[in-house]
Amino acid sequence: MNERNHLSSVPTLGTYKDKGLATGGSGPHDPDMLARIAQLEQHCSDLRVDVATIKERLNHVATKAWIMGGVVIVLLGILGGVWWMAQQYLGPILQHLGK
Repeated sequence: MNERNHLSSVPTLGTYKDKGLATGGSGPHDPDMLARIAQLEQHCSDLRVDVATIKERLNHVATKAWIMGGVVIVLLGILGGVWWMAQQYLGPILQHLGK
């Protein structure tokens, strides 16, 4: 696309004059603007509280390392139990077969 066509699609200030937007320094054209800004500021402060809550909760979430450590401990416990059962039950049977 050439530069002339690209710049012709960019809106100018004259495009917005009929829509009631401020074109000079005479003051706001929207009397509800202050109320809307106050509402947006309230929403921003609510978002700050929500983000702080999420950050605090993330500090208490288990990491992958903690989860993998727990899995290893459980698997070692199961393996130890299987080894103990093999010694208790298979050991006497194998000794009896060897006699």
